[in-house]
Amino acid sequence: MDLKGAILRNFYGVGTLVREPSPSEYFSLKVPHYQRPYRWDESRIAQLIRDWSENRSPSKRKSQDYFAGAVVTVASDGVKEHSIIDGQQRVTTLFLTNYINFTVIRHLILVEIQENSSGRLRELAGKLIDSASFLFRDESILDYFEQVANDINDLAEPAGMIEMQKKLGEFKESGSSDEAANPMKEYYKKLWISIKTNIIDSGVIDRSELEAETVKILTDNIRDDSLNLHYDRASYNASLAKVLRRFFLDTRLGGVSGHIIDNDSLSESEKVYTTALFTIQNEFMKIVENRNSVRAFLINIYELINGFLDQVKFCVIQTGAVDDAYTLFEVMNDRALALDDLDLIKNQFFKEFVQKNKTLTDKQLDEKIQDLDKQWGDEIFNHRDIRESDKQLIPYLSTVFFTGDASITNKNDVKFRVHLSDYLNKIDEYDYASIQRDFNIFQVCYELIRLVRLPYRTREREALAVEYELGTTDFYKTMHFLNAQKQEGVISGLVNFVLRTIANFSEEFDVEFSCTFIEWLLMSKTDVEASINKHERDQIKQKAYLDAIENIHKQSKVLWQTSMMATKADVPRDLARELIMDNNLSNIDCRYALKCKEAHDSKALFDEFSNWLKHWNYTKDSDFKIKTLFARLLKLNKQGSKLVSTPLKTTIDTNLIKTLELDHLVSQNFDANNEIFKFADDDQRDLYLHGLGNMMLLPKKQNIQKSNKPLESSIQFYDLSGLDKHFLIIDLNKLLEKLEKEDVQKNLEKRIQASTNFFTQRRESLINYFTQAVFFIEEKS
Repeated sequence: MDLKGAILRNFYGVGTLVREPSPSEYFSLKVPHYQRPYRWDESRIAQLIRDWSENRSPSKRKSQDYFAGAVVTVASDGVKEHSIIDGQQRVTTLFLTNYINFTVIRHLILVEIQENSSGRLRELAGKLIDSASFLFRDESILDYFEQVANDINDLAEPAGMIEMQKKLGEFKESGSSDEAANPMKEYYKKLWISIKTNIIDSGVIDRSELEAETVKILTDNIRDDSLNLHYDRASYNASLAKVLRRFFLDTRLGGVSGHIIDNDSLSESEKVYTTALFTIQNEFMKIVENRNSVRAFLINIYELINGFLDQVKFCVIQTGAVDDAYTLFEVMNDRALALDDLDLIKNQFFKEFVQKNKTLTDKQLDEKIQDLDKQWGDEIFNHRDIRESDKQLIPYLSTVFFTGDASITNKNDVKFRVHLSDYLNKIDEYDYASIQRDFNIFQVCYELIRLVRLPYRTREREALAVEYELGTTDFYKTMHFLNAQKQEGVISGLVNFVLRTIANFSEEFDVEFSCTFIEWLLMSKTDVEASINKHERDQIKQKAYLDAIENIHKQSKVLWQTSMMATKADVPRDLARELIMDNNLSNIDCRYALKCKEAHDSKALFDEFSNWLKHWNYTKDSDFKIKTLFARLLKLNKQGSKLVSTPLKTTIDTNLIKTLELDHLVSQNFDANNEIFKFADDDQRDLYLHGLGNMMLLPKKQNIQKSNKPLESSIQFYDLSGLDKHFLIIDLNKLLEKLEKEDVQKNLEKRIQASTNFFTQRRESLINYFTQAVFFIEEKS
């Protein structure tokens, strides 16, 4: 690493070489293309100024340094500017503070001339040069203010001041309002201030005329590219310069206040600067102690700001290479994924684009980055419909697809930008088409989550509703089922499969087409055929779309089955890893891509599922999978011993499906005196009461009403829920009738045996139904 060193510097020393304890040369500061815009809000700015103020010595006069964090810069040999890689927000805040100071100094010079204060004039002339030196990089402007300072020093000489005071006295006695006759007009002009500001008198002046002239004067002198703090992105330079040209310090009516001329016409990004200027001004005004006059106020503000710019210190860490500085930047900002981290990811892409683009001019780069920046913000991560959890899931799904790295997890401590660096570093030329495609992938991942409507708080309830709803597709069910189990790693495998399919039809991941394709994955077969026919007249392409959609549903069903049947998440996760490795952007030519993958050992998985159901116990395992299996059964019918998809006339209302609860047929608070069931001991009692044979789904309302009533008298609540015609209740009634017919009341052993047979037979019956349901193929309408 080409680390040049680190040193404490104040604002004026940020653009110096850290190896020089006493700087001899000052460089302008550049913000690279890939850096985010200025965005500090009122609270951040106010806190910095308040912290500095509270840190001052009791006398409030003695210099006392205040450490405000680190700044990482690049000082490449032979380059007459330093790039800010980290610390841009703090440095920009002080740059804006210096502009306010520059404005205050210019006004204060005029006041001091009128007050015949030659001593302070000389001090102000020097401060004018200092302030201008860190505002502008334009040599002609710096030379100009050098001359202005010399003229002010000449005026401060006794002869100069005597002559000026004589002229001012004569002008005042004449009572003239002629601006051309005002002896101060030359200094107003030199200091870029309209003579209409009329500091001598506080008479009424047309405000719009004054503001228009102020903007004209500053526009004539401050160009977009003349600022010492500048951006690679020309639009940012234009925004900053535009705001500075509209900053107006009003001292006419016995007070001091700054405002932005025609602020309402500025863009939102420009208003970030205006908010900062207002906040800086207001925070310093709160500290001002002497408000007896405009002069006293200006002097106080001037002294405060100069102390602030001098005392706020940064640890300037300097490297000779951009990559080294960026490494430091990432280390210093190493934290869990948040909005700031999303900016780091975005900046990674911008950096690669800027450095590896070989065809676009700076202006074209700026235009392209603006469009991409808007897409990243408005269309993806600041979209009105996005949720905070999406900001974690979208980069995860995208990163897995970019890299093909199946080991990446969706945990808070995972830094996706580290994995994305590996992906980007392998690219030799990164043109606009490439970065646009990659940003489209991020957006397509967002659109997929949005269209599928994956919930985060009510995962299981929504997944049950999706499972129960007639006509939902295998892809839709699987996404919700995996989401309910928080198996994002398996979701990533399925998403890779979908993204790789989209790439077959649109290499650039056209967002509009991608959204249409995702919508097809959520439609019934009839609806999707109609939509495809409307979208594409070419029958060959129509068939290709239909085949691709069917392939995704097929793979979705395999993942659903695997996740349902496996007792551990690593079994479906292994299958997802294979999908990721074969279906990713970095392995686009893989010959195994888009081939539907089955679980490795289907017999072992089947045996595992059967064994799990046999030994499932309500007190030990999650009930979500059992609920899902019941929900699947509730929308099926039975012919003989086979499940069929003939619609039932009566079943649970769809609106109640989210309230379904696993209900104990025989209450957990079993009362042997009121039930026909008997058990040998408490262990046997718990084994059967909490086993699968004693389970049924019931809406919450009926479950509460049923309470601890005996089974034979609580069947009515299943009937009330709409299940009286369902084969599960018909089977249950047959088992009860069989139990009641057996003459076992006088034989305890036979009664115990009959009770255990009841629960065992029902469990085996459910295992058979559940197994059929897992492999059931619905007829697609």
